[in-house]
Amino acid sequence: MKEILIDSGLVSKTAVVLNNGELEDVFVEHPASSSGTVGSIYKGIVDNIVPGMQSAFINIGLDKNAFLFLDDIVNENKETDIRKLLKKGQEIIVQITKEAHGVKGARVTTAITLPCHSLVLMPCYDYVGVSKKIEDEQEKERLKNLVSSIKNKEHGYIIRTDAQGLEEDALKKEMNYLLERWNYIQNDAKTKNAPSILSGEDNLLTTILRDYFDDSVKKIILNNENDYEEAKNIASFMTPLLTDRILYNDGDIFALKGIESKLKKLLGRHIWLDNGAYLVIDYTEALTVIDVNTGKFTGDNDLQKTILKTNIMAAKEIAKQLRLRAIGGIIIIDFIDMESEDDRKEVLLTLENATQNDKIKTNVLGFVPLGLCQLTRKKTRLGLSSVMQMTCPYCDGDGRIYNVNSILNNLSNELKRIKDNNIAPNIILRLNPYVLTQLKKHSTKLKDILTDKHLFVREDAQMHIEDYNISMVNDIVDQEGLIKLI
Repeated sequence: MKEILIDSGLVSKTAVVLNNGELEDVFVEHPASSSGTVGSIYKGIVDNIVPGMQSAFINIGLDKNAFLFLDDIVNENKETDIRKLLKKGQEIIVQITKEAHGVKGARVTTAITLPCHSLVLMPCYDYVGVSKKIEDEQEKERLKNLVSSIKNKEHGYIIRTDAQGLEEDALKKEMNYLLERWNYIQNDAKTKNAPSILSGEDNLLTTILRDYFDDSVKKIILNNENDYEEAKNIASFMTPLLTDRILYNDGDIFALKGIESKLKKLLGRHIWLDNGAYLVIDYTEALTVIDVNTGKFTGDNDLQKTILKTNIMAAKEIAKQLRLRAIGGIIIIDFIDMESEDDRKEVLLTLENATQNDKIKTNVLGFVPLGLCQLTRKKTRLGLSSVMQMTCPYCDGDGRIYNVNSILNNLSNELKRIKDNNIAPNIILRLNPYVLTQLKKHSTKLKDILTDKHLFVREDAQMHIEDYNISMVNDIVDQEGLIKLI
């Protein structure tokens, strides 16, 4: 059985879905930012049209203009020129489908969707779709006919997996709720000036209860009383038969399950597999790269069997990591090289099966000529790393710093410049202890560089390895902790 823990921290909420004690999904509701969130609806203004790219930039009031492609515009007449659909300065209602990232603004669409527990309202289309995850063809047909018979002609719906078994009253109740919400958004658009937000994406509580709270969940535990009351109210509409499974505990609910340490592991580059092999995950602006290594796993005498076992285990873990880390976009996997085409097919099949239960659509595209495996996973929210981590202020996100040789070269050059431009006889140098240890090995060369100067050093364990501070003084006033180097 599953359980869901929702921790309300000082700044943000974190929800984890546990399946038999193991993490199955993680959500972090970060504070409102200037980047907008997927699902949010805005009244925007067409700021610029780019005919060569058949796209437009839309000012929706965020730091960066949103990006609207021709294919993301409701286009009943199948126009192929975006200039026939949009004009500069035109006001338009759009919804974020992909959050802003780096230098890129958010991607938006005019095909608005409003989700609920069992249905998704499509105000701009008049058709009924059914989730592919509903496998029973008779149930698919029953639900499609039922929704088609009770909906109005103006709007369409997507029938979600949780609609299975529902009758007219329950579906009608959701329809009315969604229509009320859409009417509110439309009325809001008439009174607000562009650019402005019309409807924010559902908060974390609504998302969890809408998409994850079903009969497979034994309990939901919250440690904030207001959140507990809100969750009960939301569940009374979406899942009324399960409201008694929502519980309140004002303690440290994450400590009992060791959640914090599990989240810390999720933010690391290395993931160890049970057999001693490991994965390395690196993020770039364009894609995510995953490298598979045998590590400590030596396996059988048959090398190819060892490689196959490692790659199969890696494929299962990769599917899990994509879900937990909310990794989206293009993913490239460098599996250990396999000689057999049958082995490659088996690894691909394992990867496909492992991603089938993922709520986010994943396409396994297969191996490219260079031997790399390529797949895509739809971006629906910011990845865990983006939400919980920041760019390193020391390396500016490069993930690498100068080695000690480079640091010493830079230091010696600066000492030369300072020596030539200052007549003071004493130099006081403050630097990291490790750099000082290496610097002592070159004292003879330092004497040649700093002729007629005295060099004193004060080590500072708090100083970053790349940093140092140089002072030129006539007299040494404070000698405590000083080491005379030359």
